[in-house]
Amino acid sequence: MVDVALNHAASTSTDISNSALEKAASGKLLFKKTENYHPPCKINYGSGENDQNLQQCWFVVGDEGKNDISLMDLKTESAGVADVYNAWVGPFVQKYGIDGLRLDASKHMDLAFQHNLCQAAGVFCATEVVGEDVG
Repeated sequence: MVDVALNHAASTSTDISNSALEKAASGKLLFKKTENYHPPCKINYGSGENDQNLQQCWFVVGDEGKNDISLMDLKTESAGVADVYNAWVGPFVQKYGIDGLRLDASKHMDLAFQHNLCQAAGVFCATEVVGEDVG
């Protein structure tokens, strides 16, 4: 089983303009278009944690100018992101002989995305959800 963290891209900036994304990671960033990301916003953990806030806000919004790390939140509900991951996962599983995937930070991703990704992988999937309610 392999743990995969798919929902976030690390950056030292909160700038998700197309030009900034093109330059990020020396041009090696997988998703280089603004429309692949949710706009920067902090998760409000004290507000009842509604699905939209958890799935569309950033896990970490760094302090600009201090080289803090931000975790840019990918739009897993969009075809632009989902299609890339769904095309990647099957060959990844086959190449490394993986028998299962653990999806990190599951409650921060679109449920249909997770379902389709697991189908494309063709292996057992488990999800990680931090919280007190095991139901």
